[in-house]
Amino acid sequence: MTVECPQSFTWECEELNCCESYHFRVILLFIAISIFLTALLVAAVWLAFEFRISYRRKRLQEMDQFRNELEMRSFEEAKYLRRMSQNKQKKPPHFPPDY
Repeated sequence: MTVECPQSFTWECEELNCCESYHFRVILLFIAISIFLTALLVAAVWLAFEFRISYRRKRLQEMDQFRNELEMRSFEEAKYLRRMSQNKQKKPPHFPPDY
């Protein structure tokens, strides 16, 4: 004998006491599937933006610009330190003051 449950999504219920539990489990299954599909959609959109040629080119240019600025700062700092080192070496010897 098949029992007709008042809730929807209760296909396999044969007893009245399983209707609500079965309904709840099916709803949770639908929610889990929808979350999974949403995650797949978000991943697809993200990958579509990530692998666009213009987006990738722009990111590479930004990285190159940052690298060039870093190399320039490093070069300037090395030049400054070299100059300071040479100035210390060229310093005249210290003579005691005449009293």
